[in-house]
Amino acid sequence: MLQVTWDEIGRCNAEWRAIEDLIAVSDVSDRAQVAECDPATGPDGRTAASASALLAGLDGMVVVVLNQNVNRTSLNNTEPSQFTPTEVTVEVPSWLDPADTFRVSHEGLTDLAPERLSKQVLRFRGTVRVNDLIVIGGPGMKHEIARKLDRMHALLKQARAAQPTHTGDESPYKN
Repeated sequence: MLQVTWDEIGRCNAEWRAIEDLIAVSDVSDRAQVAECDPATGPDGRTAASASALLAGLDGMVVVVLNQNVNRTSLNNTEPSQFTPTEVTVEVPSWLDPADTFRVSHEGLTDLAPERLSKQVLRFRGTVRVNDLIVIGGPGMKHEIARKLDRMHALLKQARAAQPTHTGDESPYKN
């Protein structure tokens, strides 16, 4: 179970570090909404998924969709709940003319072709396991994010292969 936990931490770290430049200059916005989710609520009666948008300067937007209905009933359950389908609507600001729309995951970047409901409103559909990161970005943004994600893959590969060692100097307790 500990390895699964560390793998999940590494996965999340890779995704967020790949878009860290966008996060650093972003402002939270209510321009993203979960329009449909199946199931709509979790066992506790709360909303099962949420979405928010991060406006990143004049040429980028990150849509964060969270599965808040992750199955936590068993310590050895490594597969979180999934929502199929989840529908998220996003109001794109008038100044943003995206060159690329893509999903960022620890496995790589996936081009998306959202449905255009109006000139400024896009609809995304898909399965959300734990989270979904969608980037709506200007020219060159996708290439830079892919480059950073490749670097993170190399670091995670090294970390997974490393063997921890313990020295007496690491302990605050003296023998």
